[in-house]
Amino acid sequence: MLDSPSCLAIIIMAIGDVEWDVNTNRPIVDGKTINPDTGTVQPASTPTTYGPPTIDIVWQNLHTDPESDVWVLNRGPAGPSIDKLFIRVAKLVQDGWITLHSVTVTQYTCVVVCESKATRDEFHRVAWNGGAGPVVLE
Repeated sequence: MLDSPSCLAIIIMAIGDVEWDVNTNRPIVDGKTINPDTGTVQPASTPTTYGPPTIDIVWQNLHTDPESDVWVLNRGPAGPSIDKLFIRVAKLVQDGWITLHSVTVTQYTCVVVCESKATRDEFHRVAWNGGAGPVVLE
């Protein structure tokens, strides 16, 4: 059943956060992916990332404070489009949650290097909606 690319596309659209096989540049479904060269279904390789329709976001905090629970690195799936994600990053800057050092953006990946004195819990609440998934802050 997974041999058909159209079947795989339907499955991908039905689920939200999709793991992506970095070596084949294809989605992973039930631990398998389609080899683009042969068209056969094969076990997924590592490394994996998140991919379409989700954006893979990596947050790196340059602020260190051994006396508090400051977060250092966060990574996960983040929303349906890079433009909405970029608006969320800008809103976090505007509201003073982060000081931005750099942002690297591609169609399905965003790496944010910043400084933040927020604790892990605070950052998860404002950036990840308290663990309930990403939310665009408007």
